[in-house]
Amino acid sequence: MLTASAVLVMERLRRWLKLMADAIGPTIPLVIHGTHPVPDWLFHKATATGARKVNINRNARDEYTAFVAENAGRLELTALKEQSLAIYQKSVEHLMDVLGSSGKAHS
Repeated sequence: MLTASAVLVMERLRRWLKLMADAIGPTIPLVIHGTHPVPDWLFHKATATGARKVNINRNARDEYTAFVAENAGRLELTALKEQSLAIYQKSVEHLMDVLGSSGKAHS
């Protein structure tokens, strides 16, 4: 269940995105910056209400960074790179699912 504060934030975001979309039209994508930390449900709501680009670098690399910090010097470099990259890939895939962009790449 959402807190009253979260509901208020979502309503403000919805109204703001609608105002922006009405003012600039559908050809200019809305971009959200400064998204750390933001829960998955809020990313989903933002894209559902009109945001077309979300800058999420830090969200994607949090688990990767923690793994590298914890295991640097303990694992062989090759193993550290392989395992940390797998963690990063999993985070990116998760965020692509959350944002609804999985399976939408054009070849």
